[in-house]
Amino acid sequence: MAGAGQKATSGTACLGKHLGSTSISLAATDTMRFTSAGILSACLLLAACATSSGQQLRKLLLGQWEHTVGIFGERRTSQLTFEADGTFLQAGYSEARGSRIGYVLEQGTWSLNGSTLEMRYRTAQSGAQAAHTETDVRRIEKLSEGEFVSTDTKFGIELAYTRSKSP
Repeated sequence: MAGAGQKATSGTACLGKHLGSTSISLAATDTMRFTSAGILSACLLLAACATSSGQQLRKLLLGQWEHTVGIFGERRTSQLTFEADGTFLQAGYSEARGSRIGYVLEQGTWSLNGSTLEMRYRTAQSGAQAAHTETDVRRIEKLSEGEFVSTDTKFGIELAYTRSKSP
């Protein structure tokens, strides 16, 4: 094996590094093994972190959330409940001048892919002819013990919820 500062005479290139008066040389194949092992370790660590992060998001999302907004002189309130088995229920109603004037009920399944929440559900609402199936895709902007903010990816509408009940 050639020392540091010397040209390798065999077909294997060598990497050299001086540490004081000590010289260390590694064959390129050894370096590739160490580099591949390092890259593999980093990928496994990132995958574990992503899985852990996904599990933390999922755990934080579970429970009951409430959203209230005023639109066109109406107060619209909805309660959204995420269950650990991947199901959810959202029930909402509208009020005008203190009287309830309409409702909506959405029931289905939910899943997370990173910070993307997908909800597939059947919906029924007052005044509608028949229930129909929909899919909403939301990007989670913020999620904590007390606050859940997401943006509907189709319309760009941000929805902010506060926790009303933990699982």
